[in-house]
Amino acid sequence: MRNLSFKIILLILASIIIPISSQAKAPPPNPEGRLTTSRIHFRSGDVTILPMYFSFLDQVSQILFDNPDMKVRIDGHADSLESETDNLKLSEARADNVMKYLLSKGVASERLTTKGFGDSHPITDSATKENRVKNRRVEFTIIRQEHSGSVKEIKGKLINKPWQYLSEEERQVNRNYLSEKLQNLSKEERLSFLLHLLDDQRLCFVLRDVLKEIGLLSIERLREIAADRNRGIRIRSAALAVLAKLKDRQTIPLIEDDPILMIHTPAYGCIGGETYKFHENFLELSMVGMNEAERITFLSEKLKAGEQTSVVVTKFISLYKKAVPELIRIVSNKENTFLARNDALFALKQIGDKAAVPVAMNILKDEEETDSLRGLAAATLGSAGDGSVIPTLEHISRTWKPKVKGIYRVDKDAKKAIELIKERIEVKRQLEEGNGVSP
Repeated sequence: MRNLSFKIILLILASIIIPISSQAKAPPPNPEGRLTTSRIHFRSGDVTILPMYFSFLDQVSQILFDNPDMKVRIDGHADSLESETDNLKLSEARADNVMKYLLSKGVASERLTTKGFGDSHPITDSATKENRVKNRRVEFTIIRQEHSGSVKEIKGKLINKPWQYLSEEERQVNRNYLSEKLQNLSKEERLSFLLHLLDDQRLCFVLRDVLKEIGLLSIERLREIAADRNRGIRIRSAALAVLAKLKDRQTIPLIEDDPILMIHTPAYGCIGGETYKFHENFLELSMVGMNEAERITFLSEKLKAGEQTSVVVTKFISLYKKAVPELIRIVSNKENTFLARNDALFALKQIGDKAAVPVAMNILKDEEETDSLRGLAAATLGSAGDGSVIPTLEHISRTWKPKVKGIYRVDKDAKKAIELIKERIEVKRQLEEGNGVSP
């Protein structure tokens, strides 16, 4: 079984190197019983990796990520043009440079070793220029491969559904399986493997668990992920959610000037789902450690400043009646911006608390207020008012005249509010009479 694993890895590596170099043929097992798989080549007397091999080395790093138990020795070689001492140094430097490249891609250092052979292991004579090119090489030798699961295997066994559609039992299956695959790896290997999983779109259904594991291994790396503007917003948003759970406020300065947070919409406006989640998770992170009163004050300042208004209003609504007094203060103060008052009144409408009726009545009657705000006031009365406000609504529905024709229809808002109030009154009557509620 172990030899079979070697052959599979050999075939994978050989298949990705062949398009780059026709000389990259997989040789037989070396005298140590290990498989030398593929090679890259260098200019004469030079140790610099040629750009044409970067994509190949990226694929090598991918294979190492996919196979977390694999360890590789990087073997450097030289032609016979220089002295024995110089050739040994060249071969060692070539191997070291390749290892540095793989380390820069996140491969754990303990999974890589290097060895320089000088010109002692040629694959052909150095009589011609072409042959000398073949001998100036770096090869990869697998020195350990214990099969315990690759990315492809994880994908095959985990329950492949979007996170929100997983039941709690299914989520636990995924967590258990991921934990099993990580338990025999060192801290650095685990971090490298998790970072690879993070970038695999096929494995987004374990994203939160992966990010949580990364946060537990390295909170600094998780902060980097959240702040990395080159990453997808979904990953960054999920990282913020995990950081909020970990109560890590040190991330806030890294994010607060992010362009995504500059996207503002009114409470009822349209904002993309991932953008909304990013705003929401950052706001939650910003409120870590605050008590309820502090959260209300914080949200109030955000709303008055016009920052993250959609999410702020949602947070206010989630506080329900506890948020009503502050929302009323925002709406009542005409020195606040129109948007702040408008969004606060929208939150009051959604909460539907009767304490909002007086301020809504004042706005509805005030002809100096905008039609937009007056219409929203009528809707607030529809959600929070009782029969006592119907006469005012009826008056508005008959007498209202638009300030700007065709944009807002306060009369229609008032009529709709009357319908809602009458419907609630009828339901209440039937319940009190014990007749139930008509369908």
